[in-house]
Amino acid sequence: MENQIPTSQEVRYHEPKRLPASAGIKWITDAFGIFKLHPWKWIGVLFAYMIVGFVVSIIDLLGINALSSLKGIVFSWVGSCLVGGAMYVANNINNGKAFDVKDFFIVFLDKKMSFFILLLLQVLFSIAVSLLIIPLYFAGHWAMMIGVVLIVIVLLSIFLLTPALIVLDGLKPWEAIKANVKAAMCNIPAILVYVVGVALYSFMWGVLGSMLGQWIIMIILLLFLPVSAVLLLAPYIAYRNIYPNGRIVKS
Repeated sequence: MENQIPTSQEVRYHEPKRLPASAGIKWITDAFGIFKLHPWKWIGVLFAYMIVGFVVSIIDLLGINALSSLKGIVFSWVGSCLVGGAMYVANNINNGKAFDVKDFFIVFLDKKMSFFILLLLQVLFSIAVSLLIIPLYFAGHWAMMIGVVLIVIVLLSIFLLTPALIVLDGLKPWEAIKANVKAAMCNIPAILVYVVGVALYSFMWGVLGSMLGQWIIMIILLLFLPVSAVLLLAPYIAYRNIYPNGRIVKS
């Protein structure tokens, strides 16, 4: 056990489980098991978020850079909070409770600042990691693609479990990041397999989008939203597999 004393009382933590490489695929397949219980509700939530994003993007037409930047920050923060809400909803479903759309907004009650800080940290880490692979840009197309995959691996190793850790364990953003990194270090093979699965999905989406062009809306409805919902739920499954009893020991 790892011990830490933040104030006057002792807080004990569960150690992350070591999982086989195949767990990276199991996170996705088990996420589909949660998705298929309420497929249209998950798709509906994602579609509503996309519609709101499309409407809000009208701000960009005004040509006011400061306003557009503010819109981007606020919309990203709301999206981050909704990811936290998705972890809460997935946990409820996993425990046999009903799917309730209002639970997506649970983060806005008392975790909104934690997710704003988490968003800022994600941006800072993304910039830092991106700067490290800039030399690969001059080494050719394939080198750059490898660099992008490396960015995804690093960011997932830092942030994959953080929304669930903040919402379900009540950790602060930095504590959640440290717990995430510790879990990733124990499960590098599974993380790599999961990243490959996500990369293949992204590649498939890009190829289909370029091939079908005018049918892009149909792709979104029939393919993009359902698979995106499954990938949204996969981090929850990863969290439950690595920390089956949560990160904090509840006495």
